[in-house]
This record gives sequence, C-alpha cells and structure tokens, in this order.
Amino acid sequence: MKIRTAFRIAASFFGIGTFIFLGHLMAPETPIWFILGFIFILVAILVNGLAVIGCIAKLIKYDRLETFFSICILLINVPVAAFYLHVVLKF
Repeated sequence: MKIRTAFRIAASFFGIGTFIFLGHLMAPETPIWFILGFIFILVAILVNGLAVIGCIAKLIKYDRLETFFSICILLINVPVAAFYLHVVLKF
C-alpha cells in the first residue's frame, strides 16, 4: 500500500470520527450520535484492520520502508479513537 493511500484512509476515518465525536459533544442527549459512533468504530476497525493486515503481508514479502510508514499512518488513529471513546463514556 502506498503512503498516499494509507494517509487517505486514515484522514477519512479521522475526519468522520471527529465529526461524530463533535456531534455527540454538542448534543449528548441525542442517542443517534452514540449509535453512529458505535457503528463507525466497528467499520473503522474492520477497514483499518484489513488495510494493516495487507500492509503487514506486503512488508513480510517485500520488506519496504514505505509499507512500514503506511502501517504507522494507519495505526495513528488508534490513540485518537481511544481518547474519543474515553471522553464519550466518561461524560
């Protein structure tokens, strides 16, 4: 996977996740944001997980630095998602 593709995937999920998170912060009494966030997390885990698995397979086969950076870019959303989930569940 090219770095540009990994960046697009990561940026897309970051943008959509941030939108859902901000929607929940602005209207916490509306359950739709919580439901959308839960479904979004499941989809994000599936898509990003498959992308990372594909990158790991490519990394094992070709041993390229670009693939390693693609994996790093895809995984950079994990702490952001964990923080958003923590805030939503605590407040």
